[in-house]
Order: sequence, then C-alpha cells, then structure tokens
Amino acid sequence: MHASSEAPCYSPSVEASEAIHLGSATTHVPDELLEAPFESDRRHVMVDLAGFLLDRHLRRLVAMRNPLELRLARLLGRLQNSSGQLELGFARMSDYVTERLGISIRRMVELLKMDRRLEGLPRSAEAFASGKINASQLRALLRIMTPETEGEWLEKAARLNVRLLEREVRSAVGGRPGEWSG
Repeated sequence: MHASSEAPCYSPSVEASEAIHLGSATTHVPDELLEAPFESDRRHVMVDLAGFLLDRHLRRLVAMRNPLELRLARLLGRLQNSSGQLELGFARMSDYVTERLGISIRRMVELLKMDRRLEGLPRSAEAFASGKINASQLRALLRIMTPETEGEWLEKAARLNVRLLEREVRSAVGGRPGEWSG
C-alpha cells in the first residue's frame, strides 16, 4: 500500500498521533483512524493508560466534527433564508431535512439557532470550528454572549469545565430578564 500526498498523516508515535491532517480530497474519517489496535499492539498499551489514549482519540474525532457542524448550520440557514426547500419540491424545511438529510427536526432547529446566534460572533464560530470550545460549551455560551461580551465569555470557557460554565451562564441569565435561552 503506497501512501499518497492526500492520505492522512497518522502514525503510532506519540508526536505524530497528536495531529491528524486530512488531505483536501478526503471526505470522511479514514478507516485506519477508527480501527482497533492489533492484538499484538494491545499488549504494549498499559491498562492504566488505555483510557487516556481513548479519550485523546475520541476528543480528536469530535473536534474534527465541529467544522462540519458549523458548515451544516450555515448551509441550512442559507437554504431556509432563500426558501430553497421550495425549489427542491419540499413544502417545509422539516420535510427536507428528514427526507434528504436524515436529520431530526429537533437537530435542524438546534443547527438553525446556532447559525442565527453565531452571525455576530465570529470569534465564537472560529473557536468552535477549531476545537477550542466544544458543542456543549457553545450551546451554553450562545445563551448569553453578545458581540461586546464575546471575548470575556470565551476566556471563561477556556478555563472552566462545562458544568461550571453552565453555572456561570445560568447566574448571568438569571440577572438579565428577557435574555434569549436558546
């Protein structure tokens, strides 16, 4: 098997496994990133480190999903704003997303909310796309953030876990009547 310049960069060494570079023509997560280690390789993984290794791998895969989620939200927002579903023969957006995309109506609503709320928050969109904040953090932040407070809230997200960030957001929302609650 010959590696091409479009193949993902993945090797078992610690340094190379920290970064996954997908080539421009790669449209899915490469199978070798999803395969379990060979039985002969497993014996070299210390049992107490296995959880940490799996955690790192899972977080990388989720971070790879963020830019796709953001793009999906943006494109669904464009389709809805242009009533594009009508041109495609669907009376409602919900019909389009369930029939064509296999997305639940609830998920569509979440994505459209994300698109609308991120319009004036470019730093938050970038932080999410780059994996600096995860989807749970973004959902919490979108309940309270404004363009004026974006930097402050992103700093909080960088140093607080999700539970503490949500507590901060609830506290801030509780003090501001009429705040959007996403």
